[in-house]
Amino acid sequence: MIKIIPYLILIAFLALLVCSVIYLSKRFAWSFGMDSATPLIIGFSAITLFFLAGSMPLINSTSSTGHFLYVMASILMGFYLFLLISVIIVHTVSIIIKISPMVFGISSVVLALLVAVWGYWNSANIRITYLDIPMNGLEKEIKAVHLTDMHIGHFRRNGFLQNIIDKTNAHHADAIFLTGDYLD
Repeated sequence: MIKIIPYLILIAFLALLVCSVIYLSKRFAWSFGMDSATPLIIGFSAITLFFLAGSMPLINSTSSTGHFLYVMASILMGFYLFLLISVIIVHTVSIIIKISPMVFGISSVVLALLVAVWGYWNSANIRITYLDIPMNGLEKEIKAVHLTDMHIGHFRRNGFLQNIIDKTNAHHADAIFLTGDYLD
């Protein structure tokens, strides 16, 4: 049984992708008055295949073409997820508040774009939060730095890591903790 679990997870993941393609295609066909969802199904399927084929095998690519394809696949994957979530949110709101199909579609796309732009801006700005954490039994104050979600890799080039190093060193910490998602 343990040996088939990875295959079951893969099948479930692929089934969710297929369902998301059909759902988005039908919602946008309805929103924009299309007679058939088939062109959208083909388009969303192509996007899905591109981000699967482009992100997984190219994650360690050092060539400029591989880097470009990986970045494009990752951006598409992120936007696809934002679009899916946006459609679900607008769909939920439309149950309560009656909105026209065109407003449904435009609202979904605009919401996805806003989230994508905010996400990019948010990830490009390093935030520093200062906390005092009282701990019983310490004989002297310890200064610690906690670094997380740096995602060094294809998206973080041209001095991003050096910026983190400089900001970290400026704190003269006694301990540095690296937790989660430090590499793309």
